[in-house]
Amino acid sequence: MTESHEQTLSSKAADPLPPSSTLCGLLFRFVLGALLLAPLFPLSKHNYLLFHTIVEMLSVAVAVTIFSVGWNARSFARNNALLVIACTFLVVAGIDLLHTLTYRGMGVFPAWGPNPPTQFWIAARYFQSAGLLAAALLLGRGRSLHAFPVLAGTLGAGAVLAASIFLGAFPDCFLVGKGLTPYKVGSEFFISGLLTAAGIIFWRRRKQFASNIVPLLVGSLALTVCSEMSFTLYAGVYGFFNYLGHIFKFLSLILIYQALIKGSLRHPYQNLFADLVQAKVQAEEASRAKSEYLAKMSHALEERGRLLEQFDAVMNNVIEGIVISDFDGNIQTMNRAALKMHDFESLEQGRKHLNRFQKDFELFELDGGMLPIGQWPLSRILRGERFTDFEACLLNRKTGKRRIASYNGTLVRDKSGGVILAVVTIRDITNRKRSEEEIRKLNAELKKRAVELEGANQELEAFNYTVAHDLRKPLTVISGYSQVIRDMSAGTVNEKWTAYLQKIHDGTQRMSQLIDALLNFSRLARVEPQREKIDLSAVARAAARELKLSEPERRVEFGISERVFVDGDANLLRVVLDNLLGNAWKYTGVREEAVIEFGTTEVEGTPACFVRDNGVGFTMEEAEKLFLPFERLRGTRDFKGFGIGLATVERIVRHHGGRAWAEGEPGKGATFYFTLGQKS
Repeated sequence: MTESHEQTLSSKAADPLPPSSTLCGLLFRFVLGALLLAPLFPLSKHNYLLFHTIVEMLSVAVAVTIFSVGWNARSFARNNALLVIACTFLVVAGIDLLHTLTYRGMGVFPAWGPNPPTQFWIAARYFQSAGLLAAALLLGRGRSLHAFPVLAGTLGAGAVLAASIFLGAFPDCFLVGKGLTPYKVGSEFFISGLLTAAGIIFWRRRKQFASNIVPLLVGSLALTVCSEMSFTLYAGVYGFFNYLGHIFKFLSLILIYQALIKGSLRHPYQNLFADLVQAKVQAEEASRAKSEYLAKMSHALEERGRLLEQFDAVMNNVIEGIVISDFDGNIQTMNRAALKMHDFESLEQGRKHLNRFQKDFELFELDGGMLPIGQWPLSRILRGERFTDFEACLLNRKTGKRRIASYNGTLVRDKSGGVILAVVTIRDITNRKRSEEEIRKLNAELKKRAVELEGANQELEAFNYTVAHDLRKPLTVISGYSQVIRDMSAGTVNEKWTAYLQKIHDGTQRMSQLIDALLNFSRLARVEPQREKIDLSAVARAAARELKLSEPERRVEFGISERVFVDGDANLLRVVLDNLLGNAWKYTGVREEAVIEFGTTEVEGTPACFVRDNGVGFTMEEAEKLFLPFERLRGTRDFKGFGIGLATVERIVRHHGGRAWAEGEPGKGATFYFTLGQKS
């Protein structure tokens, strides 16, 4: 076939306007049909049941013929619209037949009233309008439909529609004493709208048919609309509009029949050629769409593969075990951590139903009670529970290995709220639980020891006070009698005996001071610092003034830094500075020009206070002994003291969370440092 010949046939097949002969023929058929059916009007007045049966059975016969012609011509007509119309009218014929048989007076369903036949009527019109609209929408859309699935689908839909009437699910259309229901009247208008839409679509796509088919289809739809509008004016079975509605319905079927005959038998080549032209365009569009689709699919597959790799990487690098199950309890996947916790070597070992896990595993509460499978974490999730930090003991029955695990679980839902998966996360807390148990035991032991220590301290304190009291009593007696003897023998004994009496008195006073120092030192073990912000510079200046007043004849230069603020107990830190400055004052007594400094520095990033002097100093080998009670360094026996002062300093500093240390060199002085911890 040449290109010019193809264009000629295409233009003939798709002529947008029908010839005048077609319109005249259509009008002639309509007038002829009306004249032939006119005698039925008197019959409808005389015997409506007979009239109704004749018209409806003729309609059923024409509808069955429409199906027969369309079905048998499907192999060469190759038109989706005609196939859908044929299958639609087979169902319409069946529902119209039920409408006829259920009519009052037919005797088939004697117990039924006027509502069921009216329901079957409106159901048939709904199905007819929907089928014609679907046929119009299918024009030029895609490849040819498979005939048998289309037939099965329409028959199934028709069966469901009919069943809804038999079962009472279809809305009422006629009520005795009231007439047509609003649903029935409204449906007539709605059906008319569907038919009008189908007619408009058929006309706009008229190029898909031969030119003499479209007027028949549109004319049939117009008559069906007239039929529906006539029934909205229904006043009774003998009314004119009831008669007119049935006549319009029958004539519309005749026009559908004519369209099917012309489209399928008389002029199939025109439709076939139009289909070929349209098919060529559709094939090109489909090929282009397929290429685009394949490109998108290729990209989507690449992206999917990349996302799956990322998902696997994340799953297998998470420390916690992850188990994913479907909603039936079938394990879909487990990450490496979960496989390891269950002693599985491969994922295939874990891909099984939850119930099969009972063979290899048991789950216990931490107090030892066995958990039934209904209380296992995954079972709870599948029931819709959501939980966190559920702790249980997992026993592998094969290996005997026990693990304590913490479970978290939830259902995963899609955007619409439907359940997709169940997810369980598992964290092995065996080591943590063991550590917690050890800590608990240690805390209990520590608490026990603390109670014992507190008791021992109380006993020691009581003992200290008892000893102090028992020691003070004879000391007081000795001191008092020595003083009395000295006073009574004044001027009667020589100076040597008087000196002996003075040494006895001084020794008792020294012993009393030592007892006070020991009591104060032991008391510091139980004193908690009352921390506040204090000006340590002011405390140092006050201590320096007291030292100068004690020995005003000495030449000592104090260098005290300004604005040294610390966080600590004011009373205890005054004891620290009294001891450190007093120590410096004592050991610089051999210098004519003594220098004592107080200030701050930074040691390893931590602020520290210091007291520096130019006294006798000490060796660094002796530095560790300085802060021990009763330790006196070599060469310091000539200096007064008991060896308690620096031990007191160390204890107070330690109670503040800090530390004390010293640096010195013989003959060049010493520097004492201390830090104070942060306020808790």
